[in-house]
Amino acid sequence: MGDCLRKTCPCLETLWVRLFGDKKNTECNTVEGISNDVADDECVEISHNGRQSFTRNPVHRNAPQPSQTTESAIYMALWRFKARDKDELSFQEGDLFNVISRSGDWWTARKIDRNGRVLATGVVPNNYLARGESVNCLDLLVTGCFLVFFCAVLDTFNTFSPPQKEPVPQDLSHSTVDEWELPKEEFTLGDQLGSGFFADVHRGKWKNSINVAIKILKNDSLNDREFQCEVQILKKLRHRHLISLFAVCTSSSPYYIITELMEKGNLLNFLRGSEGSLLDLVSLADMAAQVADGMAYLEQQNSIHRDLAARNVLVGENYICKVADFGLARIIKEPFYVSEDKKIPYKWSSPEAISHGRFSNKSDVWSFGVLLYEILTYGGIPYPGMSCYNNNEVYRQIIAGYRMPAPEKCPNFLYKLMLACWSDNPADRPDFKELRSKLENINRYELEQ
Repeated sequence: MGDCLRKTCPCLETLWVRLFGDKKNTECNTVEGISNDVADDECVEISHNGRQSFTRNPVHRNAPQPSQTTESAIYMALWRFKARDKDELSFQEGDLFNVISRSGDWWTARKIDRNGRVLATGVVPNNYLARGESVNCLDLLVTGCFLVFFCAVLDTFNTFSPPQKEPVPQDLSHSTVDEWELPKEEFTLGDQLGSGFFADVHRGKWKNSINVAIKILKNDSLNDREFQCEVQILKKLRHRHLISLFAVCTSSSPYYIITELMEKGNLLNFLRGSEGSLLDLVSLADMAAQVADGMAYLEQQNSIHRDLAARNVLVGENYICKVADFGLARIIKEPFYVSEDKKIPYKWSSPEAISHGRFSNKSDVWSFGVLLYEILTYGGIPYPGMSCYNNNEVYRQIIAGYRMPAPEKCPNFLYKLMLACWSDNPADRPDFKELRSKLENINRYELEQ
């Protein structure tokens, strides 16, 4: 096939060399960067002057294979990206890349033109790229050798439409992956987005270019060592339904916590607003499923939230929901909860958390049941019939067996989930993996019951 393409399109010889190798150095049919996982005869990697290629080798289809490196793999940019650091590459939607190496969320790649010429080399965010196979860009036919139609690759690249939602890089830049302590001078404070007992939240910018949310902590008595240890743990928690922690500024008080910016604000205010109040049950159940997905990840990582509520879930474009304030609740909030009884979020807390300070994933599940109530009442206040009760009275009612009635028009299926979350015995409560599965697989029939 290589000979045929070379004769048909000699002007693309650079590409054919990259795909098929130098003809005079080719000992057998080879194709660079493409895994032959659909043929009876597999390929094994060989090296020609440091270049990656694959040659046919008769091995069994199911035999374990060495992991494939990414050199010579062709990717396409799905969105525009502006470099944030001198080592990063700026690019436009549709640009092609030859990935050299992968390192976490940032990869090293060569930007190439349609003739395969290298235009630049640098670091790029991997969630802005799609590999050929993942967008059906490579048409492979196996008839004793690889048949690669690269012209079809370019044609598919040109006609492919990316998903509407542009991703958010997991870091401010690749240079901040391991440098989370940044100077306050790099951040500009904008409008205040919210104010709470523990912190004020502002819209902001990093280096006058990247939109961020800046949380300014009000607690000046934090244990600095304990805070830094917790941040080290939090920066390893990465999930599509968790807020990305970008950086902290702790060289002077007050401390800053820098996170991604979610344009629609917290879920509580969103549901009470004009846009959120129009959502149907399907959309509400989807939001709950997203929260359960993020919490299932925390559960898997043995991390406890301790303050799960609608006020601590943020909403972005396309109603993407992300859990916020996870992990830091123990350091920032609990000193207040212990010293000032009125500040304990009784209506969201499990009985064992209130009585004995026993926080666990199952106490988070109890809180999730209350969050479900908030979602299905469009931001309603939990235990509405007890507004005149103080916290101790509410607690006594709960341990006596009282549970909130089903919200108006609440499907029976969802109310049963709430009641399961509010089981007296923590061991009887579902885990978040189960909650996620039930919410993600809910159907309209169940929502109508």
